[in-house]
Amino acid sequence: PVSNASWLFLLNTSVLQTVERWSVSPGESVTLQCTVMSEIRAADLRVLWFRAAAGQSLPEIIYTHQNSSSRQCEISSSTNCFLYEFSKNILDQHHTGTYYCAVAVCGKIIFGNGTSVELSKCSCVLLGTCSILVLFMCNSINTLGFKASSQ
Repeated sequence: PVSNASWLFLLNTSVLQTVERWSVSPGESVTLQCTVMSEIRAADLRVLWFRAAAGQSLPEIIYTHQNSSSRQCEISSSTNCFLYEFSKNILDQHHTGTYYCAVAVCGKIIFGNGTSVELSKCSCVLLGTCSILVLFMCNSINTLGFKASSQ
């Protein structure tokens, strides 16, 4: 994962997603993290996760946390800090895109900077080429061995 934290401050509430990019193999799971700092208590926050797929004009809501966070973090006595997590199994290209953590507070939605989830580059072409080469070599050895034994 690549990390470069960004904060957005509004209404004394900020949203941070520290990992900017995940590159995973098909079937791998990712756990995205979102830190929310606010003077508002957790019970009054509504945290949502959105996914914007490539070519999609609007992101879709995929998960909501209501009145709960996975952990509380300490910043200062006047500011509450909450850590939210969202896990997703990335099966194929349909699960990739940019995942955003957002907080609905005081009639506004505050988005984090997003985490891009992409499939890692597959060495399928190389694997296919090697497989064909091995089959060709095995066939050649069998053919040569058959000719040598029949003479």
